[in-house]
Amino acid sequence: MPTKTVYILGAGASVSAHLPMQAWLLSEVYSLRLSSFDIPAQDDADFLSLPLNNKLQRMQEFYSKFDEYRQSLGRFIVSNFSSSNKLSQYEIAINAAKLIQAKDKAAILEKEALLLPAYDIVKSVNVSLEDLFTIFDSVASGREHFRLYSSKEMADLHNQLKLCIIFTLSFFIADNCDNTDYKKFCEHLLRARNQLTQKEDALAVITINWDDILETTLSELCSNHNKELTKNQIKTYPDLCFYDYSLSANPEHIPSTHIKAKGHKNIKILKMHGSLAWLECPKCGRIYTDYSNEIASEEFSDMKCPHCSDESRPQEENPILRSLIITPTFLKSLENLNLKNIWHNAFIDISEADEIVFIGYSFPDADFEMRCLLKKACKSTAKISVVLSSSDDPKSYRSKFTEKGFSLDESNKFIAKMRLPEERYKSFFGEDRVTFNYCGFAKYIDQIGGTRTNE
Repeated sequence: MPTKTVYILGAGASVSAHLPMQAWLLSEVYSLRLSSFDIPAQDDADFLSLPLNNKLQRMQEFYSKFDEYRQSLGRFIVSNFSSSNKLSQYEIAINAAKLIQAKDKAAILEKEALLLPAYDIVKSVNVSLEDLFTIFDSVASGREHFRLYSSKEMADLHNQLKLCIIFTLSFFIADNCDNTDYKKFCEHLLRARNQLTQKEDALAVITINWDDILETTLSELCSNHNKELTKNQIKTYPDLCFYDYSLSANPEHIPSTHIKAKGHKNIKILKMHGSLAWLECPKCGRIYTDYSNEIASEEFSDMKCPHCSDESRPQEENPILRSLIITPTFLKSLENLNLKNIWHNAFIDISEADEIVFIGYSFPDADFEMRCLLKKACKSTAKISVVLSSSDDPKSYRSKFTEKGFSLDESNKFIAKMRLPEERYKSFFGEDRVTFNYCGFAKYIDQIGGTRTNE
């Protein structure tokens, strides 16, 4: 029997693709500007309808709605976490921008300049995403009012915050994403899986991240690999471990739960907190995916469920697809049936693993659901390997402290109070059980052989 390896990916892996860390997301929401879309300068054209030759074209259509949502959200943040003086300044800037109705390039740029001070005020407020989402979830669970906000207004703001996060991350994926490291990692996964028989189950990837870079990259590699095969050779597909539907009605799409049943090889991708690119119907519970298109921002278009929609009914009665993501809150709900399947499969894979490799995962104390799962499932003989960046290395901090004149003992006390990821891993798994590698995601992939070879 081959040894089983389970990879667990955290935010550090997505940072290598130029995506922002969760701690930076709220600031990025208020840093995004229409000019960020790099629209060509054509003075005689409607600035908002200029063509783009990439995925940003569709996102640009939703920008005005995104801007409306973040203004409303910004008012909530400033009024509840800052001063009345700052709120007054925020309102003045917002109202001045609203007076501009023209849509030519000069007018849009003037409006952005007026909004900039308002968004800078929001960025200066010291509030975390965890705090915001926890407040919204707490109010929703009790159907309560929050200060002057009704439960409905809080529900709307909750949804607007989620949509602003989705839009911002989608922009980074469409505009600035570098999937080089992910591609090398997926090449390693594809090569490792094809060295196993169809029935063997010795590989799985668990990820905490919302972005779809991993499965999109893997899907493309698998597709290219499958095209090179002869008719009787076994194909390989990404496996999300639940019954997924193709949004684009792709005739080649195989639901994840049917891959092995049809005689193909699978590579399990277990997304513990959902995905930006999973659009779920609130009526039938179907989850739609599309690896070839950027579909996360389609939530702004109020896309209807292809299965449940009925043209004979009023459009507002047809269920609207919504992204399935678990937001950063201390009141996480994992009751969704598809997520339950994912967590159950993750439990089984971890319990069978001979080696667990954590990549870019800081192992936060607040992520108690994941910690509880690991404590219950991980067998005592499993090898634990941790890949982090050099900025997480206690040695780098120790060197900086000693350079400033602190003794080794004092430096170690400072580092202990910081409770770096290494300390969290050691206290959870045991002092001598964990192997640390501070080379980062990219160099680690090179170490394990990230360059594809002919098989």
